Amino acid sequence: MNKAYKAELYRGKVKKTDNQKKKHVTQMTKEEIAYLKKEIKMFPTWKAKASKHLKKKCVSLDLDDVQDTLLARNIEDFIVEYNETLNASGQMERRILIRVERPKMVRFKTRKKKIVEAMAHLCFVVSLDTWEIVTAYWNKESDEHAQLDWRRYSKHLRIVK
Repeated sequence: MNKAYKAELYRGKVKKTDNQKKKHVTQMTKEEIAYLKKEIKMFPTWKAKASKHLKKKCVSLDLDDVQDTLLARNIEDFIVEYNETLNASGQMERRILIRVERPKMVRFKTRKKKIVEAMAHLCFVVSLDTWEIVTAYWNKESDEHAQLDWRRYSKHLRIVK
């Protein structure tokens, strides 16, 4: 029997992080994508650990999926966005949102406590400064991101400094 992962489904709920600047992969130059790939390749995957925030979340994931994705030769194909976020210590932290290529069956719990199963991709945020997996969530394979708010992204954010 295949393992079904657990997550909560909040359709239409988009969390906005204060003090965060973001750039979507479609706004990046080839130089920026190559730079992020190089940075990810320096990630010590054997040290990958979940942040305190991720440990509190009601989401199940397999760290092997995270590690396999970070080690993929074509990691640049899985980058969704880059962001700079002011962390709890007041430091600016460089982070990348990555989407795992292979979807898995996920049991989502809706706001009304109903259980729904669907194929979904694991998405996770990794810090390039602390090497922590900051957060993770499951994104339904059928999600076409119609609610993506482009005002939250800046094509002028400099990644290579």
